[in-house]
Amino acid sequence: MPDGCATSGNTVVLMAETRGVTVVLADPVGVARAALRRLVEATWGWTVVAEASDGFDAVRAARTERPDVLLVDAAIGGIGVSDIRRTLADTSTLVVALLERPEQHAGQQGPSALKSVPSEALQSLIMGHLRRRWMEAAELSPDPADVPSAATVSS
Repeated sequence: MPDGCATSGNTVVLMAETRGVTVVLADPVGVARAALRRLVEATWGWTVVAEASDGFDAVRAARTERPDVLLVDAAIGGIGVSDIRRTLADTSTLVVALLERPEQHAGQQGPSALKSVPSEALQSLIMGHLRRRWMEAAELSPDPADVPSAATVSS
């Protein structure tokens, strides 16, 4: 049973609202990481467990801290988002790419959002994917309407 779920009879209860989601932030710019930290901790009430300034450090932090989410700048140095996703494929960490331009969506093989989207849309995207992962781990079928698409958060 994943950390984000509990069972009650035949029902799986998602506990994301009652427990803190853990996050690693990866961005080459310290000011951007600080702004993301404020958003994640103060606005969403989640916990940042580590920060990284390049892709290699992001992978190390994700392997060490085992966060629910890795928020990574799509232009991160070291190794790119695709390689980070492949490297962490054997973990339960959700890798979310943060993009500067809409055309960057084309190369993404996983959740991504423009940095300019409202914070509520980004949080909804993340929670939708986390819920789906937790339900799949509990061998339940998620409602596709509960998982926002990249198009939802790129407008």
